[in-house]
Amino acid sequence: MSLLNGLNPIGAPYRGRWHPDVFARHGYVHEAGALVKRLLVGGREGPNFVIFGRARSGSTLLVKLLGQVEDIHCRGEALHFGVLAPRAHLARLAALRKAPVHGCKLLSYQLVEVQRMRSVAAFLRGLVEDGTVLIHLTRGTLAQATSLAVAQQTALYHVGRGAGAGRAPVHLDPQAFVAQARMQLGLLQMERAALSGLPHMQVDYERDLLPAEAHQPTIDRICARLGARPGPVESPLRKILSPRLEEAVANAGEILAALEENGLGRLIAEAADRSPQWMPGAAIAAE
Repeated sequence: MSLLNGLNPIGAPYRGRWHPDVFARHGYVHEAGALVKRLLVGGREGPNFVIFGRARSGSTLLVKLLGQVEDIHCRGEALHFGVLAPRAHLARLAALRKAPVHGCKLLSYQLVEVQRMRSVAAFLRGLVEDGTVLIHLTRGTLAQATSLAVAQQTALYHVGRGAGAGRAPVHLDPQAFVAQARMQLGLLQMERAALSGLPHMQVDYERDLLPAEAHQPTIDRICARLGARPGPVESPLRKILSPRLEEAVANAGEILAALEENGLGRLIAEAADRSPQWMPGAAIAAE
């Protein structure tokens, strides 16, 4: 059961009530290791940031771009697995930085479903009190939910630039997709509510990450906010799926009709506004 107003998480790796990463020992082992290392070797102080947003919103790309900047040590999903004390764990990881500026990404589902936080807003407020810069990463929900549903079904999440061609169109269950879209909308609403009143930067996938020419200005803007020296960046990733919705999802028409029938037509309108090429005859850009 999701903590998000009764909405249930959809797709792999969920099996019933609990996300398996809640109980995976990797997180607790890593947490203990960071604690011991912090006690033994001390640490370094400096600016911290977190990238906060939904899965399949471009966070992996943003992490890899920031990781190319010499002054920045940007980790991946620091709270992918369950830990006992998330805020303290992030503070220890920051102290063990390998560059003047330290950051990581926090996916909203991980805070809700894996860390089982009662109040994401209180957690983020605590990070701000610790001096952390929050970067809210957003993407149009139709594109984001489609990218997630396809990745869950194919188990293909990212590929390097030198990889081969994308996969054939997949068939998605329309009602399962509607449930996925509702869950992702719920997460976005939670993110916005949790960030309300807190200082944060905004990065938009369609505007700041989808066009390759926007990568450098986006990274330069973040560096300026963090006090890091900017450097040249280039994406190491290739978009997985075809840029046309109907070439990525075999039954795209059924999916759009199901959204309309279930009161989610606004997602189609949003996609038409954010990325007009996404609609039938429309583009879907996977990370």
